[in-house]
Amino acid sequence: MRRPLPFQMIGCGLLLVLMGVTLLLVSSPSPAHAQENPTADYVGAKNCVNCHRELSRIHTDSAHARALQDVSRDKSKILADFAAGETERTVTFPNETAPRPFTKDDVAFVIGAGKYAERYVYRASRTLLVVLPAEWNIAEKRWQPYKLAETWSVETPEYNFAERCMGCHVTDPDVRRARFGDIGVQCEACHGPGSLHVDLARKAAKPPTPDQLTALRGAISLSVDSQTCGQCHSQGTAPETKRPFPADYRPGGNLLDPNTFVLTPRNAPDHWWATGHGKSANMQYNEWLASAHAQSLAGLKGAEKVDAACLTCHSAEPDFLARQAAAVAAGNRLGEAPAPLTIDNAKFGVECVACHNPHAERKEGDPPFNLRADSYTLCINCHQDTAVTDGLHHPVREMFEGLTVIAEVPGVPNKHFTDPKGPRCTTCHMAQVPIEGSFSAASHFDKPIFPSVNIEGLKDSCTVCHTNVTPASLQTFITNSQNSTKTRVTAIKNGIKAGTAQWVKETITFIEMDGSWGIHNHRYTEALLTAAERAIGLRSAPAPSGEIGARPAVSPNECAECHTNEYELWKNSPHAKASLNEKFQAQWIKQGKTAFCADCHASGYDAATGTHAFEGIVCSTCHYTDDGVAHPPGPIQLANSAAECGSCHNGAHAPSYNEWFASTHKDYKVDCVDCHTPHNNGQKLGTVNATCGGCHADALKDQVHMGIDKNTGKAFSCVDCHMKRVTDPSGVFVVSTGHSMQVSPGTCSNCHGGLHALQPSPRDAIHGGTNAPTTEELQAQIKALEAQAQNNWASGMAGGAVGMLIVGLIAVLVVRRGKLF
Repeated sequence: MRRPLPFQMIGCGLLLVLMGVTLLLVSSPSPAHAQENPTADYVGAKNCVNCHRELSRIHTDSAHARALQDVSRDKSKILADFAAGETERTVTFPNETAPRPFTKDDVAFVIGAGKYAERYVYRASRTLLVVLPAEWNIAEKRWQPYKLAETWSVETPEYNFAERCMGCHVTDPDVRRARFGDIGVQCEACHGPGSLHVDLARKAAKPPTPDQLTALRGAISLSVDSQTCGQCHSQGTAPETKRPFPADYRPGGNLLDPNTFVLTPRNAPDHWWATGHGKSANMQYNEWLASAHAQSLAGLKGAEKVDAACLTCHSAEPDFLARQAAAVAAGNRLGEAPAPLTIDNAKFGVECVACHNPHAERKEGDPPFNLRADSYTLCINCHQDTAVTDGLHHPVREMFEGLTVIAEVPGVPNKHFTDPKGPRCTTCHMAQVPIEGSFSAASHFDKPIFPSVNIEGLKDSCTVCHTNVTPASLQTFITNSQNSTKTRVTAIKNGIKAGTAQWVKETITFIEMDGSWGIHNHRYTEALLTAAERAIGLRSAPAPSGEIGARPAVSPNECAECHTNEYELWKNSPHAKASLNEKFQAQWIKQGKTAFCADCHASGYDAATGTHAFEGIVCSTCHYTDDGVAHPPGPIQLANSAAECGSCHNGAHAPSYNEWFASTHKDYKVDCVDCHTPHNNGQKLGTVNATCGGCHADALKDQVHMGIDKNTGKAFSCVDCHMKRVTDPSGVFVVSTGHSMQVSPGTCSNCHGGLHALQPSPRDAIHGGTNAPTTEELQAQIKALEAQAQNNWASGMAGGAVGMLIVGLIAVLVVRRGKLF
């Protein structure tokens, strides 16, 4: 049935109305939203020159601008020696049957600004650029393979310049067609597409109004966010294209959006060393994200005593604002500085631009890598404290340079600092790590590589300089020193009372806030701890070795003129041979003949010159006069307290004093010289047992422990149990000297085995037996004992029954007799 005509007409009319509305909408202006957020386009660096001439001039000669260089017409920019390296340069080109070394004529572009290596790009066609498989090592001036795949050809994906390299070596890349807007890393690579900025600049007044300046700044990216740097100085993958660069990223955006770029995971062995340091090139952003620098602002928020001044070190923004103001003053029209930041609206940590100036001009003698100052100055600008003892900041500079912070303890500079060629912060905290086999780069992870690391190909931060010391010895020194410092700090804190001097508390705060537990300055830390220990009543705290070393050193030959017997005893003693014995000499040479070893192993050591007056520990080290007056006639003072001996016999190297201090000997005032003869370092009563027996006479009567070892025929000694000496695997450091006199369970098991496990001792023969009992024999003994116990129980029961019967009969008789009477 057909629909009536009026309904057809109505339907057609509605259709016409809808079409008219659609046409009206299509022909109407774009929505207001699109007008407010127009999309910027790349316009090229040539358009930036008009307003930013000085910055443009500086940038032209920068490493960024030279990241890719066109040498298709001018080959003079090529640094390599093409008279060498024929083997490395040999390839087979398209349309050629025989392989041959590539030449300068085959090179269309050079990759690299001349710092590490030059790599070369061959134009295979209008839309195909290919990296050649050999590179020029600039530092070593030699050719070496640049191997990205097993074989090279223009079709090998790994050598496709557009797909593998272009995003970080040009500006405004068109990867599909292998084209680009600007060669090198130019203005828009960091500031984003500039068409809107340029349009606003052309329309703005001369000079621009405040509103126009605000609009100009908002039209490009002026952010100091490290993501801008991270788009190239990182390792990762664009998720959709699998390219190693984020072609879709624009400055000011979110680099780490999972749809934009995914950084290589922390457990990828091709990109990371097991220590957490970067292993491949361009890992700066990856490492920085894992460092404390990246987290510095996040950690600051919510802390006490925080104000906007904290941003000076915890954010790159204040520096950025200062640069903007300087640029405006120079006529570069970057605009006025935005409103001052506060801790609440700051968004960044210690960003790349805090240390690097991307617009720095290259001048001879300037710091490398566009650093704003020399690396040490940059570090101490933040890693210092003007109010060290408030417990807020990290007084690393004060500790390292040995600046006097506590009036009662004069500062002691670290030798690393006083040596003009000595290591600085970056030596340890930005270690040079191997990348890509032939090169190395400073790590931005900011953590030292400790000697305990045992990874082939990776050198730790210490043996870079200390080449004659084993890593194990250096790690033992670090570990023992830090543990000792922590133990002593804890003891001092526990000893602080209501009346303790304020400077003692400040001393502990200084050490704790430095954070290295003595490694930044071992000697200064030792002096601080010693002073604090004395102040809280630890009278036997060791005297600083420097204090003893400051006494005038006198030749022992002068003393021998009057003290002949004492001199004869001394001249062959361990003290006299302290710097000359074979063991010390071997280890000293292995450790690079470190000068300050002479502070304890020789006499008259001068820290300023690193020299000493006499070999060994001479008489004047322990015998001295007040104020250095001549003797005779000046009376001699004796340095015979444990504290004097402890000036050298303490710490990780020789912890005798530390152990004595924890012993009962110390509590009963049994001092070093009560057991040791001072002139020949022997035992006071001739032998160990006789010396110990002077006080512990009853112990010598123990016929078992003080008997004869039937295996060796040697008499047991007190030190066998009470003074176990342990050295570290390297043999350099003493883990324990036994001066605590404590006996460990392991000491007993040496002779008795595991007593509670009924395990036989390998030395049971000492006590009269000939062979240790077997397990079967022990089990048989147990069964015999169980049978004997059962028999004893049965006999006891029978005897008890008989006894009760007899008592009962007696009771009956007593009762009966009572009745009779």
